[in-house]
Amino acid sequence: MERSFYDRYFKNAVWFRDVGEIEVAAQTEAAKAGLGAMDALHLAAAHLSRADEFITTEKPSKAIQRSALVKVVYLFS
Repeated sequence: MERSFYDRYFKNAVWFRDVGEIEVAAQTEAAKAGLGAMDALHLAAAHLSRADEFITTEKPSKAIQRSALVKVVYLFS
């Protein structure tokens, strides 16, 4: 069942592969919002892929919630 889920999910996923552009956006956003590297990279990729929202388990008090690149939604709210 899990394999089937991932197959369907990734079949419809949008991939943004310009690592250089992701890096530039991530560095800028990390400096603005005080993000860690991995959060900044994930948000930059979501933004450049034109995601409507970024769903996370990071609590509302965390730095990722300050990002303006893409709407950040706490999974458990």
